[in-house]
Amino acid sequence: MAEGQHVELIADHPSRGSMRGPRGGVACDHPLAAGAGMQVLREGGSAADAAIAMAAVMVVVQPQYSHLGGDSFAVCWDQQSGDVTAMNSSGPAPVRLDPETYRKRGSISINGVDAVTVPGCVDGWSKLHERYGRRPWARLFDDAIAIAGDGFPASRGFARAVAAGRERIYPADFFRSVFGAVAGDGGQGVRQPALARTLQAIQADNASGFYEGDVATACLSALNGRGARFVPEDWTGPARWYEPLAVRFGDVTVHTQPPPSRGLILPLALRAYERANPSRGSPVEAFKATVEAFSVVNTYAGDPDVTAFDAAATLRTPPAPSLISTMPRDGDTTYILAIDEAGNAVSFIQSIFAPWGS
Repeated sequence: MAEGQHVELIADHPSRGSMRGPRGGVACDHPLAAGAGMQVLREGGSAADAAIAMAAVMVVVQPQYSHLGGDSFAVCWDQQSGDVTAMNSSGPAPVRLDPETYRKRGSISINGVDAVTVPGCVDGWSKLHERYGRRPWARLFDDAIAIAGDGFPASRGFARAVAAGRERIYPADFFRSVFGAVAGDGGQGVRQPALARTLQAIQADNASGFYEGDVATACLSALNGRGARFVPEDWTGPARWYEPLAVRFGDVTVHTQPPPSRGLILPLALRAYERANPSRGSPVEAFKATVEAFSVVNTYAGDPDVTAFDAAATLRTPPAPSLISTMPRDGDTTYILAIDEAGNAVSFIQSIFAPWGS
């Protein structure tokens, strides 16, 4: 890319932070995170570096949607080779649990330790940096640590999220001590010194700072003290690289995560939409296609490590959608995009599944 040439993002969103410039562009859901990512690009960092810096800040400023206890996923474009890769860092259930345990209970509540899996977020950052990073690992956490320690002003939206979380988990001591002062329309300062220390451990020791040592011991003790059944052997990074799913839609190729993620929803929806509405002019057909895709994934999809589900075959010949499928109603995932001066791109999400996790 020529010096001074701008990487243009497709569109701005009125509620999401975005910045652009001669060294690339970033987009995410908070201006402090967008600023951290853009600064890393200005310093010559890669798209992966910027994505990690933003992801770390998002853990601090938007903990209701993503945190160290969640998972992370990336689809990466390498401009020089033309390769597209997918990284999935979603963790499994504890080894001491088996499907029969959950069958006996009839369902898995999203509130409580039954829904907690091995966290993949930090290992996802580590594997992404190992493969595509240019800047020193430690540099990528400077902004997040500073914001966690010094604090940030609670926005109106954050105050609403805290109010909703208070109804679910406010009795938890940590929630009350960290977020208890946030109220009304926000404006209060939010400091998280314990989170700053955890991020410093990750900064110093990479993923080992989370999956080993004092942080790991504290996590296992807290979870098992509430009834979880983790053992130390569970607490290891789950990140893996996959070949992404790809589907043609018009004159573009869309790449997305394969199972065990739910990325299959997107290409299924595009296929259904194109079949029903070749001119692509009907929002009604777009909605119907999305419902159909959710239905198929909710009914048939599974982890290829433990099921016979074949995502490629499903894309070729989608099964009939279930008539009773439902679509999720809550927003619960943090999205991040980074493009560097060389044209490399990282499309990244990290999630705790439901607002404030389990």
